[in-house]
Amino acid sequence: MEPRSCAGELFTEIYIPFHLMDGLVEESIELIGAAAFPAAAVSYLLALTAAPEICIVAERWNAPMKSRTRRNRRPILAISSGGGHWAQLMCLRPAWEELRVVYATVSDGYRREVHPAPLFVVPDGNLQTKAALLRMCLSVLALVLRVRPAAVVTTGAAPGFFGVVFGKVIGAKTVWIDSIANADELSLSGRKVGRFADAWLTQWEHLTAARGPHYRGSVL
Repeated sequence: MEPRSCAGELFTEIYIPFHLMDGLVEESIELIGAAAFPAAAVSYLLALTAAPEICIVAERWNAPMKSRTRRNRRPILAISSGGGHWAQLMCLRPAWEELRVVYATVSDGYRREVHPAPLFVVPDGNLQTKAALLRMCLSVLALVLRVRPAAVVTTGAAPGFFGVVFGKVIGAKTVWIDSIANADELSLSGRKVGRFADAWLTQWEHLTAARGPHYRGSVL
């Protein structure tokens, strides 16, 4: 993908093969609720999935460089909801302390905790606030296209679900660690994210299954 110049800024054309998005629209609509999607938005998403690929023009952070160097400079996207999900994500920080990382969550109050790493804030939302959940979905999509992460790591919940899904679409490695609070069963997002996660993990051994999720210990 060769960069092109536009109004003095550097952009890249991202070609996404939409066979990778098989079921994405349906699962997103099911998770958020069909009533929350404007009819035009649903029609647009379905039209995209009917095409073999689509060219998305997104801003690139860095100046042109050799392809291998560009790949090496792609960051990790560490994304989660607030509260306990964020606390568990912070427990994982030693795993990437030598790497370039970008954080995303639902509150600007965590910015000092990760400084000087950049932190992006996405709208908060859940199944009871479906319009806000849709805004979150679109915000995470825009973030993933902007950051172009090499890997997405999350401890849930909804922001992490969308981060893993959209990260998978652009070719990032994806890691889902279901919250330790889900001791009796996986979260709704955790049950649906398995097909998009390269590493699909639970923190409770009795919740494992042959095809995933898998158990590799707990973060707390």
